[in-house]
Amino acid sequence: MEEKIQKNCSSSIDNSQNCLEIKNKENDLFKLPKEEDIILEENGENEKRKAEKNLLFNLKKISCFYLYYHISGKYEMFLMIAATAFTLGVGCSNSLIALLIGNTINKFTDASKIDGLPDSEYDSIVDIIEPNINKMVKIYLIFGACMFVCNFFMMFLWAYSALRQMHLMKINYFNLILKQEQAWFDENNAFEFATKVQAQIEQIEIGVGDRFGQIILMVAEIISGFVVGFIASWKLTLMLFTCLPFVLGSFAVLGICMEGVIVSSRKTYEKAGGIAEELLYNIKTVASFVNFDYELKRFGKLVDEVESYDRKKSLILAISIGVMMFGVYFGYTMTLIYARKLIANKEKNTNTGKPYSPGDIIKVLFSVINAIYAIGSIGPNIEIINEACISASDYFYLYERVPNIYISDKNLRPNKEDIRGKIELKI
Repeated sequence: MEEKIQKNCSSSIDNSQNCLEIKNKENDLFKLPKEEDIILEENGENEKRKAEKNLLFNLKKISCFYLYYHISGKYEMFLMIAATAFTLGVGCSNSLIALLIGNTINKFTDASKIDGLPDSEYDSIVDIIEPNINKMVKIYLIFGACMFVCNFFMMFLWAYSALRQMHLMKINYFNLILKQEQAWFDENNAFEFATKVQAQIEQIEIGVGDRFGQIILMVAEIISGFVVGFIASWKLTLMLFTCLPFVLGSFAVLGICMEGVIVSSRKTYEKAGGIAEELLYNIKTVASFVNFDYELKRFGKLVDEVESYDRKKSLILAISIGVMMFGVYFGYTMTLIYARKLIANKEKNTNTGKPYSPGDIIKVLFSVINAIYAIGSIGPNIEIINEACISASDYFYLYERVPNIYISDKNLRPNKEDIRGKIELKI
């Protein structure tokens, strides 16, 4: 090859410059990379890895209290405090309903045990039980009106406060994104960015809604349910605890198994969304190369993965719910068998000093089962709030990040009215 180059150079003086360029290219092919070039390539890979980590869900752990404090003003705090008061009332309602139903059943059973009263004298029986029935009807009506007010304001205040909080957060999030320098946008995938932010906002909105109120509601149900159960009969309450391992175990397995599946499904969905946005933005290029089949396969592969994750979630959910319901009815069965033994032996209730009545059994069954359900349900709600806090880590990452080119709001800016748009060229 060198002989050919020398021959061409000697044949024409005008081609000398071209010959030198050919020699230089030939030498570049066999030139070993310098140590500086290797360092630059490694730095480039590190920057690429850093850019890929800029929008993941494991950057910063945020507590739910800090999240609520950051996105809430004084008015939102007032709404949450008022909603908490109504939530406590709703949380105690199930236990109070169980107490009322149990007392109502006891009233009817007491009336049926009156000695010396013939069955044919229906009017006499009605005269005996009618005052008690009228009293219980008034109590139910008053209780129902109170529950209507508490449930209405609980749902309205939590939803309205969450709406105001997310409105403020969306404005702040967009403001933080606009403050970043251009280099930061170059490091991040612009096509996946919108999908990731939207997914984060949706997850935060789910966690910021009434989930915190649901936790307060369940704590109130747990405390009030166990209080009413132990007051009615501590023996029956402890017997009903036989369903506790099934319920708590099913919820624990549900939370552990679903966590990894949910995260994988969300990340796969974000990748599919990024591909879709990339195709729509560059549809002219895709159409020019007639590359529809390849892109559809690439997008369809990720959609199929999301579907497989959804099938796993459905299977885990179905098994967990089945085990939980089996545990509940197993606890019902054991409690009723034990209650039949107590009634047959005419044992007295240590709390009331009277024999066990059907009303005592109803009080325990309704109140304690609601409390056990609340114990099992509190975990998923905590997990949802935790996912919302993790999703908000990107927001707080931008909130705490100081841009390399920082445009402060305090910088002096010329008034738009003073800008005339006049350009002068002076020589």
